[in-house]
Amino acid sequence: MVVVCVVLVTAAVLAVAWSTRDHHLGAGAGFLAFSIDPLAQMLRRRARVGKGGGIALAMAVIGLVLFVIGLIVIPPVATAPGPVFGVVGALLALPITAAVKIVLEELRRSPPAEPAAP
Repeated sequence: MVVVCVVLVTAAVLAVAWSTRDHHLGAGAGFLAFSIDPLAQMLRRRARVGKGGGIALAMAVIGLVLFVIGLIVIPPVATAPGPVFGVVGALLALPITAAVKIVLEELRRSPPAEPAAP
């Protein structure tokens, strides 16, 4: 029942978003350009690249930060008990997240490294 409700609400939100997509794309693009400009300018000065290079570097940095946050947040949420997290478990069945899950399991199983002798 919960899954049906989530699917219906998601479909409704997507329908509204699709009908107003032109406005959302313009507003989203403007906000993104306005918010990453300071980072892009700083990277442009420090890396001595052009405007496009600075923007590409800024997007790469933001993407990397979001990826690391996802790696930190998703495993504890996925292993938490409760019915709500079954959806997260289903998301973790996707191929990319399954690979991340396998790597995390291997890291948990491996013994800690012994310190080097002085």
